[in-house]
Amino acid sequence: MKTNSLKEKAYHFIREDIVSNRLLPGEPLNEKVLSDKLEISKTPIREAIQLLHKEGFVNIIPQKGAMVAPLSLNDISEILQIREILEPFAAGAAALNHDPENISEFGRNFKAFHDSPARDYQAMSEEGTRFHKYLIELTRNRRLIAILENLNVHMNRIRAMYCAVLSPDYNDRALEEHLAIIDALKARDSKRSEKEMKKHIGHYKEVLRTVM
Repeated sequence: MKTNSLKEKAYHFIREDIVSNRLLPGEPLNEKVLSDKLEISKTPIREAIQLLHKEGFVNIIPQKGAMVAPLSLNDISEILQIREILEPFAAGAAALNHDPENISEFGRNFKAFHDSPARDYQAMSEEGTRFHKYLIELTRNRRLIAILENLNVHMNRIRAMYCAVLSPDYNDRALEEHLAIIDALKARDSKRSEKEMKKHIGHYKEVLRTVM
């Protein structure tokens, strides 16, 4: 297997363990342990750790080595601040160039969650992530897509950390917010789409502050 493929294998394995909280903040990343577990040499492990360090998932401390980076309130605030700026722009652009059938499909899915007496909050969260990703891709802006894709991986880590403590009231309100965004998109109202998306992300930021 080529070195780049081995690096990618190590990168995705370590990142998934961090994002899913199988590796906890502050936990050391032992190259020998990872090398044995993945049955590859230390070199691609080291390269993967360096890449994860650049992306903010790993801290490298002199004399101590690599460890899983913590997620502070400030880190989460910065991530959501960037989303508050970029995702409303994406929603505004999507209002003008979306495929109506795709938006209708999201609307039907969210409406089904809304009307169901037993809410599947995990499925709701996954559909919400798919919806946001679709809107971002509609910008056709490669740099913006790359920035938000990286942030979304961090968001998955945040969700894994705090999803269990978010109240059903929050999840129900998030569902209403997604439906409001869809209404604005269907109307091809760019300004309203931006406004509803900004409100949605701002609400998530405020809720997280209360549970951290």
